[in-house]
Amino acid sequence: MRIPVAVYRIQFTPTFSFREAKKILPYLKELGVSNLYASPVFLAAKGSVHGYDIADLNRINPELGTEADFSKLTSAIQKNNMGLIQDFVPNHMAYDQRNAMLMDVLENGESSRYFRFFDIEWNHPVEGLKGKVLAPFLGKPYEECSQDRDIRLKLDTQGFGITYGDLRLPLRIDSYAKILEHVTVRYFWVVKKGSPSQTRLSEVLRILNRLPRQASSREKNIRRIKEILWRLYSSDRSIRNRIDEMLAELNGIKGDRSGFNSMDRLLSEQFFCLSYWKDAAQEINYRRFFSINGLIALRQEKTQVFQHVHRLILSLCKKGIVNGLRLDHIDGLYDPSRYLAKLRKKAGDVYIIVEKILGKEESLPAGWPVQGTTGYEFAAAVNGILCRTDNRERFDQLYKRLTGCKKTFEKSVQDGKRLVLENEISGDVDNLVHLLQNIADADRRARSLTFKELRDAVLATIAHFPVYRTYAGPEGPNIQDRRRIRTALSQARGGRTHPSAALSFLRRILLFSVKVRNYDQTAARTDFVMRFQQITSTAMAKGFEDTALYNYNRLLSLNDVGSSPSNFGIDLADFHRFNESRRNLHTLGLNATATHDSKRGEDVRARLNVLSEIPEEWGRQVSTWMHLNSRKKPHVRGKPFPPRNEEYHLYQTIIGALPFYEEEWAGFCERIKGYTVKALREGKVYSSWLEPDEECEAAFKTFAERILRPSKDNVFLKEFIPFQKMVAHYGVFNSLTQTLLKITAPGIPDFYQGAELWDLNLVDPDNRRPVDFEKRKALLREILDKAKVYPMALIESLLKTKENGKINLFLIAKALLARSLRTRLFEQGAYQPVRAGGARKDHLVAFARIWRTQWVLVIAPRFFVALAGEREYPLGKGVWGTTYVDLPDGAPRYWREAFTGRRLEADGRIFASEVLKDFPVSLLLNEEKI
Repeated sequence: MRIPVAVYRIQFTPTFSFREAKKILPYLKELGVSNLYASPVFLAAKGSVHGYDIADLNRINPELGTEADFSKLTSAIQKNNMGLIQDFVPNHMAYDQRNAMLMDVLENGESSRYFRFFDIEWNHPVEGLKGKVLAPFLGKPYEECSQDRDIRLKLDTQGFGITYGDLRLPLRIDSYAKILEHVTVRYFWVVKKGSPSQTRLSEVLRILNRLPRQASSREKNIRRIKEILWRLYSSDRSIRNRIDEMLAELNGIKGDRSGFNSMDRLLSEQFFCLSYWKDAAQEINYRRFFSINGLIALRQEKTQVFQHVHRLILSLCKKGIVNGLRLDHIDGLYDPSRYLAKLRKKAGDVYIIVEKILGKEESLPAGWPVQGTTGYEFAAAVNGILCRTDNRERFDQLYKRLTGCKKTFEKSVQDGKRLVLENEISGDVDNLVHLLQNIADADRRARSLTFKELRDAVLATIAHFPVYRTYAGPEGPNIQDRRRIRTALSQARGGRTHPSAALSFLRRILLFSVKVRNYDQTAARTDFVMRFQQITSTAMAKGFEDTALYNYNRLLSLNDVGSSPSNFGIDLADFHRFNESRRNLHTLGLNATATHDSKRGEDVRARLNVLSEIPEEWGRQVSTWMHLNSRKKPHVRGKPFPPRNEEYHLYQTIIGALPFYEEEWAGFCERIKGYTVKALREGKVYSSWLEPDEECEAAFKTFAERILRPSKDNVFLKEFIPFQKMVAHYGVFNSLTQTLLKITAPGIPDFYQGAELWDLNLVDPDNRRPVDFEKRKALLREILDKAKVYPMALIESLLKTKENGKINLFLIAKALLARSLRTRLFEQGAYQPVRAGGARKDHLVAFARIWRTQWVLVIAPRFFVALAGEREYPLGKGVWGTTYVDLPDGAPRYWREAFTGRRLEADGRIFASEVLKDFPVSLLLNEEKI
């Protein structure tokens, strides 16, 4: 297995292609990166900017470059002695015309070889969906689209298709016969019997009427039908005229209702059912990725599905082109454990990480054959120790006072999950409850339970579920999962002494304590539990990440994926315990501090953590700003907008994301305006994706624009900017500590594209903006050249110009060099917390990594406001006094500091004033002698 030293995540787009990625490889290697960590490269929906809407997992996306371009990129990776970690999406594909497998299903129904590939309930209880899959892509109700003639039948090289805007869905192949018989009757009136065109048209009808059921023969005949039909349409004017006449009659003219019933009858025959996109929230018969209609789930639990969609990626692994896999949304799979076991067997010794969000005190299932996760839990831990936990009560009080919000975060999550369950995925819940009702009907003690009683029990349990999901298989839940299920069921009682009959029945099903009589009942119970687990994951993701994190705004640095605002930071002892556990369990998982799914960039969070040190000053500032800006609020339905909670959210966002340089502020205002819309819709209080309130959104954008408009009369900016600059000053040092800990703690450091300079991005799409790699190349070259000749002068210059981010780039290059020289130590070395002493001991995070005779000692400061003045640096004896760290037993005597190059001798103790004299963080490597 090729273990990475450090990985660098890139986002492929049509403007950042394989060719562009190839150009940055020398830069990444020079920086110290060992593996390119790539977003999906497979054929996606047309124009995709992220690649997760995959249409074909066995084809390279031509919008990113040719197969030759991809081959040149992978060859260049190997020539640079680097590896490739490929993001792979096993859970879902695009519901899109480029998805040939799905289009084949819509064309052939049960005769398609892919009929069982997608997670579709073909026998749905709603009569209109039996034998069909919902196609919820209409921009307005079906009746309106029909009356406005927006839905049209067309003929092209792919055959007959139903179109709506850019959407094209294939006509059921059985419908061709009726259409062509109608065309043939008209055509035979104007041509001589026995003409070549008539013969060919008759051949098409003959093939249609004798289509075999066997998939391979059927596909061959269908291709033949389409070829002949298009050739006739293109070459025979009379046939083209007859087909065009027929199409014109069916498609009709807007406002003219004649022919409306014919089109409606044609649509009713199809294997898809067109509907208004909003209807999918209440009525759906395919599993989606969360609540995204355009992403339809695969059934990876089926052997033929796994084998088919993994052909290309397994081939790339076998050839050594791909050295690692990042598995997206592992919690969405029906049976993640069995999927991973199958993948490991087929892929061999490749490095595998899973996108999995771990709850508090949760670890990966013990049997998963993976190296670890994508690192959300590390981001939460390292962020947590930069937040002053002892100021929690002060922040609670000021948040209530400034916004009027009294709801706990736990209640916000429960409400968010219920909102999502009742509005965005209500149809998915109903499908699940139908499965439960079928089981109840076969149970003597439960058959009297109504659908509503069962639904209420399911909703309450999911709303209180403590983790994303459990992993029970056919053998039932393990001890930990049983504990989590019981916790959810207990809280679902709502304080009642005894659970309802429906909750009691649900408990017996989830805990596998129902006695089943036959195989069918056993299979039904297992299927329900497995699907229940998939929905708890969706509810948590949408209710927690995409709802509660936008509504509970006490301190936004804590509002991110993998973290929880209910914890106001973590204690240093907890951080050490986390690292020790990680070292023992998954020392090769990723140490991420930002991902493409992060709510805000890593350095935005680092800034906002400064606020945790100054609650009183922060509260005074916000009170002043709210007063100054009260008249700048537009009115929506008679009330000023935004409300105080959203206004409080906005101030934190601006403080965290405001660029260092004023020339970038103009573009920043537009970014903030886009962010306000997304924040409102995700929060689902004043607007939502299902029901956008454009008036509220416009008002919020107007308010943001008014308070950020540079002018002599803008008193707010005059008050705001000095405070923001102070926070940004201290935030830089938080960022440096964060970066050093990421590189040196147990795990593999992961760098998100562009974050080697300051990452002041907000949630996507803001964090997917183009990265200026030419700038970074030039800066790195300059830093490395100066470091060889004038290292101390370079460090002095980096500190004076810390706003440009070069100091972070320098830290990364130096720390990764040390890591590359001692790979075994960082991969396998022990982790040992190091005790600090003296007046400033609480401001130090220190630990050692040890492998045989190799040692490194990490000393990183925190809580900088109390350490140094606003324009000062946390360096030297004047700051640190006699604060020290005690070396562990057996520690070496001689050390070299990685950033300054200084050597020192230590006899059991190292003083902070000595190692933090010239640079804000320290990485010490043992040496034989000075």
